[in-house]
Amino acid sequence: QQRSSERSGASGRLGAMNAPDREESVLLDEDEEVKLGYKIDPKILHSADFIICKEDHTIGNLLRMKLLEDPDIRFAGYRHPHPLETFIEMKIRTNGDISSLQALGHAIKD
Repeated sequence: QQRSSERSGASGRLGAMNAPDREESVLLDEDEEVKLGYKIDPKILHSADFIICKEDHTIGNLLRMKLLEDPDIRFAGYRHPHPLETFIEMKIRTNGDISSLQALGHAIKD
């Protein structure tokens, strides 16, 4: 009878077979993927939805906090749909003085 460490492989971890390779979760495939997707939300005035590939809560929370420091921002939020997914979805709504894309650009620069 095999011990559990022998069955799980050299790492000794069980249940890691669904996780993507580490390289796949951080390196952008330049031929097929874009880093940032952008779509204006037609239902909410001065609002846009963004998809940021190969990122997680780390960058999502940093951008959200920086955006909320700007007085032109009415709403900034993000979600990481699933732990095995390697993107975040972000929604930004402004007061109309600047666009959501400009606001995200300012937050990234700061």
